[in-house]
Amino acid sequence: MPSYSPSLIRFGAFEMDLSASELRRAGARIKLQPQPFKVLAVLANRAGEVVTRDDLEQQVWGSETHVDFDLSLNYCIKQIRSALKDDAETPQFIETLPRRGYRFIASVERRERSVRKTRAMLAVLPFGNLTGNPDQIAQMLSEYRVYAKKVPLKDGDYTMDHTALIYLMDRDGKFVAPFNLNRKPEEAAADLKRYL
Repeated sequence: MPSYSPSLIRFGAFEMDLSASELRRAGARIKLQPQPFKVLAVLANRAGEVVTRDDLEQQVWGSETHVDFDLSLNYCIKQIRSALKDDAETPQFIETLPRRGYRFIASVERRERSVRKTRAMLAVLPFGNLTGNPDQIAQMLSEYRVYAKKVPLKDGDYTMDHTALIYLMDRDGKFVAPFNLNRKPEEAAADLKRYL
């Protein structure tokens, strides 16, 4: 049975994992420094509300931190807008309210993040259509940097000599890392957990 902790906020194609301090778009991680992430978290948690600059200063920086607050907050908002590809003139996510503060204007969905206590699973999927014409096959071999060659047999049939490798791919089908199974199962499992 999964256990839950409230830590996900979704808006548009974005998801914020508050416990991991990660911002993702369609599953792909987007770089956002800690302070801009905290500002975004405060705004998204109070979606639809005006969040004053004083509120942000207290919640993100606190009273014990001494920085040029205006410069720091402006930098954070700029970084957030860049990460979200948002425009100050025609905002989709963060509206600036001059002399008042900011308002997160997108609708948000708060979710509980499930932390499964079951073992990890691996799905093995084919790269693509390997019955295509020779040009398609050559393109696939080149893109994945693998070796494959027909080896004729005496009876007129053939076998294939090929690269034997597992590729780890992200949700968007982009290469993450090669994965070596020629080792102890415990070592392979520990390595695989780094990518889950």
